[in-house]
Parts: sequence; structure tokens; C-alpha cells
Amino acid sequence: MRQPGYGQMVARSPPLDQVVAVEGRLTSGLARTVGNIEQDWTIASGMIYLFSV
Repeated sequence: MRQPGYGQMVARSPPLDQVVAVEGRLTSGLARTVGNIEQDWTIASGMIYLFSV
């Protein structure tokens, strides 16, 4: 026999694909941030190199 309220409890928890989508968004955002930092560092080191020559 099903317990009363069990279906509501399951329905209230977020579906797995939604959790995965949020995690994927966070991961891609983190990767983008790291990529931007690397890009900025490349530009900065290039300018330091130009000024030091």
C-alpha cells in the first residue's frame, strides 16, 4: 500500500535532469571564468614582455 503524502514528497523534490542542468551551467560558468582569467593573463604577460624589451 502507498503511504499518503509519498507522491507529493517525490513530486516536490527537483527532477534529476533539472539538477544536472544547473550543475552543468555552474561548471560551464566556472570554466568560462577560468578561460577569461587565462586570456587576461596572456594579454598582461604579453604587455609586460613588450614593455620590458
